Amino acid sequence: MQYKQLDGKSNYWKAAMLGTIFLFMFSSFNSAANLIGFLYKEANYDDLGVISLFSLYAAFGISSLFAPNVSALFNPKYVMFFSSFGYTLYMSCGIIVYQCKEHGTQDGVCSKSILYTIVNFCAIINGICASTLWVSQPWYITSISTNETRGKYFGIFWALMQSSQIVGNIMGLVLVQLSPMIYFLVMTIVCGISGCCFLFLPSKFEKAQEVKSVKEKLRGICIIISSRKMRPMLLYYYFGGTIVAFYTGFLYKLIAASQSEDQSQDEIAKKQAYVFIVLGVFEFISGICSGYLSDRVNRYMIATTSTIIVELALIVSIISYYTDNYTLCFISGALWGTSDCLVSNMTMVITTTLFPDQIEAFAIRAIMTSFATSVMLIFSILIPNQIIYLLIVVLVELLTNISTSKLGTNQKPDEIKL
Repeated sequence: MQYKQLDGKSNYWKAAMLGTIFLFMFSSFNSAANLIGFLYKEANYDDLGVISLFSLYAAFGISSLFAPNVSALFNPKYVMFFSSFGYTLYMSCGIIVYQCKEHGTQDGVCSKSILYTIVNFCAIINGICASTLWVSQPWYITSISTNETRGKYFGIFWALMQSSQIVGNIMGLVLVQLSPMIYFLVMTIVCGISGCCFLFLPSKFEKAQEVKSVKEKLRGICIIISSRKMRPMLLYYYFGGTIVAFYTGFLYKLIAASQSEDQSQDEIAKKQAYVFIVLGVFEFISGICSGYLSDRVNRYMIATTSTIIVELALIVSIISYYTDNYTLCFISGALWGTSDCLVSNMTMVITTTLFPDQIEAFAIRAIMTSFATSVMLIFSILIPNQIIYLLIVVLVELLTNISTSKLGTNQKPDEIKL
């Protein structure tokens, strides 16, 4: 381990504090990620929103190779503090986009070529910062928990963090109606203030005397990836990224398709916010339930169950695609929210179970998840036939279901029963 554990018998409040900081920080980011594709297109910048998300997650994946070294050298609360700047920078791009829209020009800085460059550059910076943030976060939770309480601690964190879908989309529902400019301005401020709160996290970490070099860390990542225990997890990580890509880059299309052509853009944005609020409610419920169950039920069985929930979400989404039924979008959002938080929590919990005290395993999770998100986002742009995109997600789900069924088969019996 690179750090000593925090003292104290119960650290629930520390997990809750971290989750609350993420709640407010990602209220801005998740809300923007859900709406940015629609809002940037409404500002006459075509697929800039989805393309920037692709750039963000691609940078996230690549930089995750080196993130363990940064997290090993510094106290994670400071790493998370500096990492938050990338999110604030990316959020502020929306202010520039809508300044250009309000001036009614696409010349100079507002020209598509320059603005695409600025927004994607900021997205790449955000992706790099995301890699260190999401390697430090599970490392912090691991340090304040034991194997018996880890599922509950991660559950508390994810329930609070994913509640950002509720808070963020309610804020978006109100602020977008006032003005997209005000929306991006407020969300940028919220993101910046939340990032500063990382400095108040309780932390008694001590850096280990020996810190591995970048070359040794990369070698460690390769060894873990090639291990029999990791192989089934790789597709499960990819699966988690596919879920994120679906509801950030595709779900809004299903919602928009269910609306009549004579509806205004503001009305459609409002209908999207309603669905994502429901998605957030089920994210929270899923986080609480999965945290409780993962300390009492076989964790590998829960992982397999999560793929079945996604299968149900896909069935509802496909029916919604063919029927243009807005009510089904709510059911779809609820199922995607449930599966998103469940998979996010279980990938963290199982990773710490299979690879205790190995920070490189968190980097592998970040690499696979972000790679999947970027690939599936670009598919949503490049594949005009939406049913083909849905079938690709179905294929990923089926392969993941087979893969998760093999989790724990390379463990000793006493390691499988948790």
